[in-house]
Amino acid sequence: MKEILTRSKYSKSPDQYRALKSLYGARTLGNGLLSEMNHEVWMKKRALFNPAFHRKYLIGMMNEFNSCSDKLVNHLIPLSDGQTEVVMTKEFERLTMEVIGKVGFGMEDDIIGNPDSPLCQLFPKVMSGLLSVYRNPLLKYSILPKDLKYKREVRAAANEIRAMGRRCILARMDALRRGDQVPRDILTYILQESNNSEGGIKDFDLEELVDEFFTFFGAGNFLCTIFLSYSYNKLV
Repeated sequence: MKEILTRSKYSKSPDQYRALKSLYGARTLGNGLLSEMNHEVWMKKRALFNPAFHRKYLIGMMNEFNSCSDKLVNHLIPLSDGQTEVVMTKEFERLTMEVIGKVGFGMEDDIIGNPDSPLCQLFPKVMSGLLSVYRNPLLKYSILPKDLKYKREVRAAANEIRAMGRRCILARMDALRRGDQVPRDILTYILQESNNSEGGIKDFDLEELVDEFFTFFGAGNFLCTIFLSYSYNKLV
């Protein structure tokens, strides 16, 4: 799998990746790390992000990881009465969202204990939209009222996620310009290193940074939720 994903001779299919870039007319992952199809550009982006996933860097985030894990346990204790049905996939989904928000972007949203939080409402709509592109390729041409309504909702969800990312990134850029103390998270790392990487990607424009915000949240949440759910299923 690593060979296929990291070698240029195994090119990405434009038709398969087009939905990741733009969904029913709304920009989603854009030219983010997952959907970038130019291998040379992808290699430079990947080289920029690699240190952010290094063991030494992640160890520095252990307090945040442990804090979110403890929060999930405390959230589940009142529900473990032997009668309440708990969908652990949903719990893991909210856990990974909160971890990514804190470790990646310094967000302090209460997601674990709040299934009605904006991210919990928005991302499932976008993921549903992505799946619909592959399951029903003709849906994008449909003019049936219910289909038009569905596509409007997917576009609105994608646009709102990007707006959240844009606000988060602009606030951090302003803080860095003022010299304020900022969290040592992945967003700070990207903003600092993207302007200092010789031969790398200098000066991401704002929308490309939002692409990476969307990518980290969407792909990271999806993969981590599946992994945790699978591990939990095997343990029990």
